[in-house]
Amino acid sequence: MSATINNTMTSPASNRLGVNTSIDGKAKTGARPTPSEKMQRTIRFLAQASVELEQIINAAQEIVSLYEVWESYSEKAVKEALARAIRGRGLDK
Repeated sequence: MSATINNTMTSPASNRLGVNTSIDGKAKTGARPTPSEKMQRTIRFLAQASVELEQIINAAQEIVSLYEVWESYSEKAVKEALARAIRGRGLDK
């Protein structure tokens, strides 16, 4: 159940999290959102979404793991390994 107070919509979930949302869902400043406004939007989204937080955590961990792999990726090393594999099997002829 939601309530509207002074052009601000609150819900039980957002109240527990200390989030106030304008009715149109936009930041009240009209300028670039501040970090706290971004956090409020994120909290509001998670409170209203029907997703499991464990799944979000797993997805975030997969993204972090992917970044770690990207940091160690070297295209030159991959090309050299492929060339060795092709030569080793005699497929280069």
